[in-house]
Amino acid sequence: MFKNFNFSGFSLIELLVTIGILMITMLSIYGMFDMARKTLGASKAKIIATQLANQQIEIIRNLPYAKIGTTEGWPHGEIPSSQKITKNGIEFTIQTNPTYIDDAFDRLATDVINPDTTPSDYKKIEVKVSWNKFSGKSVSLISTFSPKGIESASNTGTLFVTVFDANGINVPEASVSVNNTDVIPNILINSQTNNEGLLQLFSLPVSTGKYHIVATKNGFSTDYTLPSNPPSNPNPIKPDATILENKVTSISFSIDKLTTLNIYSVNENCQSIGNANFNFQGAKLIGADPNVYKYSQNLITDSFGKFIFNNNLEWDTYTTNLIPLISDNYNLAGTNPFQPLGIQPNTTQDFYLILKPKTDNNLSVIVKDAGSNQPLSEAQVRLYKTGYDETKITGCGVLRQTNWQGGSSQENFIDQTKYFSDNGNIDTTTTPGDVFLTSEGKPTDHFKEEFENDAYKDATQTTGEWNIQEHEAKLKYENGKYHSSDTIQSLKVNTSNRTIEHATIAIQKKINGQTIDLFLSADGGNHFELVSPGQSIKFTNPGYDLRWKAILRTDNLQKTPVIEKISLNWKFSGTYPMLGELISSTFDLGNSRVDYGNIFWQPETQIPNCGTNCLKFQIATSPTISPATWEFKGPDGTANTYYTNSNTTINIIHRDFRYFRYKAFLSTQDADYSPTFSDLFISFVTVCSLPGQVFFSPLQSDIYTLEINMQGYQSIKETIDVSLIKKIEIPLSKSE
Repeated sequence: MFKNFNFSGFSLIELLVTIGILMITMLSIYGMFDMARKTLGASKAKIIATQLANQQIEIIRNLPYAKIGTTEGWPHGEIPSSQKITKNGIEFTIQTNPTYIDDAFDRLATDVINPDTTPSDYKKIEVKVSWNKFSGKSVSLISTFSPKGIESASNTGTLFVTVFDANGINVPEASVSVNNTDVIPNILINSQTNNEGLLQLFSLPVSTGKYHIVATKNGFSTDYTLPSNPPSNPNPIKPDATILENKVTSISFSIDKLTTLNIYSVNENCQSIGNANFNFQGAKLIGADPNVYKYSQNLITDSFGKFIFNNNLEWDTYTTNLIPLISDNYNLAGTNPFQPLGIQPNTTQDFYLILKPKTDNNLSVIVKDAGSNQPLSEAQVRLYKTGYDETKITGCGVLRQTNWQGGSSQENFIDQTKYFSDNGNIDTTTTPGDVFLTSEGKPTDHFKEEFENDAYKDATQTTGEWNIQEHEAKLKYENGKYHSSDTIQSLKVNTSNRTIEHATIAIQKKINGQTIDLFLSADGGNHFELVSPGQSIKFTNPGYDLRWKAILRTDNLQKTPVIEKISLNWKFSGTYPMLGELISSTFDLGNSRVDYGNIFWQPETQIPNCGTNCLKFQIATSPTISPATWEFKGPDGTANTYYTNSNTTINIIHRDFRYFRYKAFLSTQDADYSPTFSDLFISFVTVCSLPGQVFFSPLQSDIYTLEINMQGYQSIKETIDVSLIKKIEIPLSKSE
């Protein structure tokens, strides 16, 4: 007879769940043990590190004071700068950093009156012990050591090294090396500047012109001293430093973040031309008489027509040329952007070399605005002779606005006297062509002298020629030559008898290489004050009789400066608001393949009373004509910065955006003064066009006639011998 037995067991799923729970529990326990192991290990490592640091301090205490220092630093001594020790399976690094301390108790070396001539009062030693195991940390101990008896600085001196950036701002934690192999023991110091960008080194041995100093920082350029009288640079601008007994030698270095520059060699249709040899040279000098440039190298683009400075180019102003003989297949027709190329720190920029097939006779014509010296677009350049006649148009130029008197509410830039909007604190009508802060309750007036008559001529004071037939004033011409100096002076130009406190003068002129000085007087000519065009003057002697005076001078008696028009604007009393803003209409560049160059404005400098950066700009671009918002940005590509200096490179983030706006910010710290601008322009080029340039090739070895015409500018006509002249720059002056 069989009995039935029932056995209870686990299903497969229950078994898997059980195993999973057991694994989680075991892993948790293991994790706890591992964490405990690491915690105990880190604690153990810290205890050992502290012991090692204490041992090192005790070793140093038993050294003579003169030997307390490191073998590769300063003060110099017998202690290794860095050493490795393994204990209990853990590798420790012991770093010893000695410094001299200048105690204020007995005065400082930096004191202006009665400075401390022996500033090395005692030594401070920092011992840092670090390890990598158990997540790696470090411990540091600091101790001071004083000499027995009175400090002595016999035959030693002090070196102060200051490091600042391109804007003159001190650079903290800059690496500074100081070497001198002319003294025994040799000096080899590698240290860093403090938070003020200063490194102070005391009790250095006296040595003449032998301290070689190098300043740099990770990602920054390098500045350095150089030995005197080597054949390659006999007169260095910054020679190796000299340390004099009981004296402080101060020396400064300028470094800043490095830049990336992409250089392309292409033809006029943007097709790459590989293996182009060119010279690339900066403007910074490291030697004089003869000039020795900090950077001047012969370079070559790769097979794809590209050469890259990958975050390793120093800020500077650079020029380039093809290398003769090596690049015999091509002529350099021009560059984009325009030369010289200004490179700012910590930027990325493209630079195009536009090449054309080599010819023996060719002509590069560069057309510029005579006032701003910037390239002009749409200038018609004609070159002709018997059997040859060709006209070309300069490929690019500027977005420009010189008049805002038409007011706001214009969306797109059609009427060139209008703009989009302002905040109510902008004056564009008092002086047409100038933008000021609104003068709140301040009566104003203005006057223009165009020499159509002599009603305002002060005949008793004017010695020059006030010419109402040619509508100009100039030096008097007698006996076949001009006077070397003459005065042109007006009578009273205002009609109101209210006291005039501020005035601004503007001038339209032809300098012809000579000089014109301008003066204003508010008290009837009793006190004339020298003024700069476009800048407001606050009279030292205010009054109610406003007069102007110009002194014309020439050093070439066959040439004269010419005044075509004088404009005056004056204010009686009142205040300016603290901030004004103006947003332009939308400019259409007509092409999405565009590179923005630089932003420029006139005048470039403002009256100091307005404060620092009282005129600044931001830029907004868009691929569409009506974006949801216009995002205005500064030179770093964010809304947090502003273009504060004329002729500043526009950030590359705006590249290939067809539509453009600018925003002007005017501010003042003194309610009696306002910043102003009268001309705003942006240079731009399509990728492979020549900004303000044309190139004629091939030509014959002959004399040609060159004509340049552009709307709004005076025409130019002259003869050119292309066998002698390969490149010519033509400045165009605006028409009356």
